[in-house]
Amino acid sequence: MTIATAANSNQMLGIHPILFTEDIARTVQYYQDVLGFQKDWEYGDPVFYASVTREGITFHFRQIEPPILHNHRNEIDTVDYYITVSDVDLVYSELLNSSANIVYGPVSQEYGMREFYIEDCGGYRIGFGQRLS
Repeated sequence: MTIATAANSNQMLGIHPILFTEDIARTVQYYQDVLGFQKDWEYGDPVFYASVTREGITFHFRQIEPPILHNHRNEIDTVDYYITVSDVDLVYSELLNSSANIVYGPVSQEYGMREFYIEDCGGYRIGFGQRLS
């Protein structure tokens, strides 16, 4: 099935995953201090929703009561989110120096990606990968 769109138009402009968190202030601070994101905005009094962005990658956070489930809890070799980067070794070096919790990497995989995984302060596993030439 094909969806008709206007010729030469880009209707889809981005995706903003919503990550659940038990402590929104701690999560936003972590993404700023450790992962290099900038806070876009916060919402609520007290704050229960926020947004951070880095180089066109945006995450939204929503504070909820636990438990919070993650994809990788059932499948050990997967991630909750995967970010494609232009230089995975440079990003790895930056995050290693910022005290990010590195799960593994960087590793050149047989499926054509060089990648590494981190786990954030809320237990989300995030992969960073670069296509091998």
